[in-house]
Amino acid sequence: GDRALRDLTKEVYTRSIRTRFLADPWLPPERTGELYARWFENAIDGSFADNVVIAELDGRAVGFNMVKMERELSSIAGVGFAAHGIAAVDPITRGLGAQPAMLHYSTEWFGKQGGRFTRGRVLINNQAMQRACLKSGGFIAQAYHTFHLWLGDDAAASAGPPPAQIEARAPGNDTRRTAT
Repeated sequence: GDRALRDLTKEVYTRSIRTRFLADPWLPPERTGELYARWFENAIDGSFADNVVIAELDGRAVGFNMVKMERELSSIAGVGFAAHGIAAVDPITRGLGAQPAMLHYSTEWFGKQGGRFTRGRVLINNQAMQRACLKSGGFIAQAYHTFHLWLGDDAAASAGPPPAQIEARAPGNDTRRTAT
């Protein structure tokens, strides 16, 4: 059930998938797992996803994949867009086709909603998910890095000073600050 998948999510994102949060030395691994478990819960209750596909093997839940419709982007572009969110597959059942099947069913669901374009962000080091996306007909459109910067006495000291003579302000705010 949902509890088993929540626990699976916590386990996978603490031990199996090296995410940006797990790589961050300032975040304890158990908190990283809890963060992904909360995202899973939010997907199931509908606040983080519009559809969650669950893979089962012999009546036991062994994975999930979520899809969120991107309504604002769809409205602007005039084409139905959706994004695949987090997904997890029980490490014991990897290689049995669970992720490609979930991608197929979630994409099929989105198409029935009038969708035309789905996207998913896959970690560069998550080759299993990349293979599943490629098998499902997707292609690699871009790669990116995520940078973390912690603010505070200890963390900010490692960032170094900002470039000299740069002015910065927030939109709608005339207060300017000059970095020295």
